[in-house]
Amino acid sequence: MTHAAETARFLRETGYPDTIFLQWGITLDESNRKEARQDLEKILAELPSLERNILELRYQKFLTIKQIAARLGVPLHIVRKRKEETMRRLIYTEAGMNLYQMYR
Repeated sequence: MTHAAETARFLRETGYPDTIFLQWGITLDESNRKEARQDLEKILAELPSLERNILELRYQKFLTIKQIAARLGVPLHIVRKRKEETMRRLIYTEAGMNLYQMYR
């Protein structure tokens, strides 16, 4: 199995929102996974619907940026920009910083 295939399988098995933690370089263990997921879900629930939908489609459904744009009826460059900005912003919110500090 290739590295890309192994990574894709791992991401499918760990699930969303664990994949968002992986984007931050955080690997959760069994002892803190449930609490970390709950904390992140609270943060994600506060996002505007477009940003939340983009992250859910990307990291939960594993759609490509092109597929997300088609599904949401939003231009490709907007989806790409919003995903990148939202991921960057998430970690710099007070709640995101606390989460990052707590679980890294």
